[in-house]
Amino acid sequence: MNIFCTKCGTGNQPSAVFCDNCGVPLRAALAKTPDGGVASQPAIATGRTASPGPVTKINPKKMIYAGAGLALMLIVGGGASYFVLKPPAATAFTLLADAKARLGKEGNDIFKDKLCISNIDYSKSTLNAGQSDERTQAWMNVMVTAGLYSPPVPISSSGVFTQPLLQYVATPELAKFRQGSKLCITKDVEVTDVTDIGKPEESPRKINGKPLKVLTVKTKLVLKSSNIASWMEKPEVRDAVMATISGWTYKDKALHTEIPENFYLVNNEWINSLDFEYFIQYEFQNANGKKNGDGNNKDIITAAKNNIGGFAAKLSGMFSFGNPLKGTWRTAARPGFAWGIVIPAGTGPELTFTSDSMDSGGQSTAVDFSVDGAFVKVTPRGQSKSLIFYLEDSNTMYEQARSDIRYERVK
Repeated sequence: MNIFCTKCGTGNQPSAVFCDNCGVPLRAALAKTPDGGVASQPAIATGRTASPGPVTKINPKKMIYAGAGLALMLIVGGGASYFVLKPPAATAFTLLADAKARLGKEGNDIFKDKLCISNIDYSKSTLNAGQSDERTQAWMNVMVTAGLYSPPVPISSSGVFTQPLLQYVATPELAKFRQGSKLCITKDVEVTDVTDIGKPEESPRKINGKPLKVLTVKTKLVLKSSNIASWMEKPEVRDAVMATISGWTYKDKALHTEIPENFYLVNNEWINSLDFEYFIQYEFQNANGKKNGDGNNKDIITAAKNNIGGFAAKLSGMFSFGNPLKGTWRTAARPGFAWGIVIPAGTGPELTFTSDSMDSGGQSTAVDFSVDGAFVKVTPRGQSKSLIFYLEDSNTMYEQARSDIRYERVK
């Protein structure tokens, strides 16, 4: 006969000690009689008399196993939360995925530009070389072999003093690889691997004087050209062209190279230096009251790109060892510290940079330059202290330590 629970009314087997539905005890604790037997217990809340069923015993070993299982679940659960909270490892797989997904057209254009030749003006349909200009003739003969120009035809120059010239006429093939006045030997460049991954280190930055600590890892990107010009398969053409390009090797009908690249941990995600410059620009605007909106890394980077329009493309030296500061810079008009007074342009020091020096106030100092994305570190030789400039675009920069002062390139 079933035993009914006094709490939920569920019927249970006569031998049940606890309710199958809600788990409350169905009978009082069983008491032992003086002779070691078990005293009978009245039925609970049934209004009838029911004989007690056998007592359910709990196996001590099962208790131990259950406790161990619970402990294991807690350990596993804690470990899972640890791995969720721990920053993602900087592996070749994760970094390569970011490089491939995010560098996109801008990165491809920057890389491809390194494989464009500008020793002559390729935008012209004809090119004339003097008969004594052996250097130009030698190069143009290579272009003839490549099928980009027709064989030279002797002509005479116009003017008072005429001289014999050799004229080369561009073929339709040249138009396929011409980009403005440059000759590009490949259509695309892709990132194929990330190597030499260093140990992540904290990289302190400042935005308007506010410290920004970012985890940085140094790597190398492996680049490979695709859709390379077919005329590069001709040995005499390839040898002449490769002599004008540094850092690249030709193998298996493609060009290969490695370049240094930093990745930065932003919002628990590793992003490349190109996107990190967009992130810094976004934060810089926020610090100056020009907030674009909130969002994840993708939204932030997109907002910054839309605002500054081709920022990365202007910094062609971003992935090279060049000095993007070369030239003369003058302070621009800027708000003062009190009452919004505008300080006139040119009231600050004028800076002139060469490939190995900085001139300020008529005093020239030998310096070394280090380029990290849009940040350029200028270090006087023999000294440890450096100046760091942030390039907003190719003609505007801020000194990182005094971001209220803006410089504009004048020449």
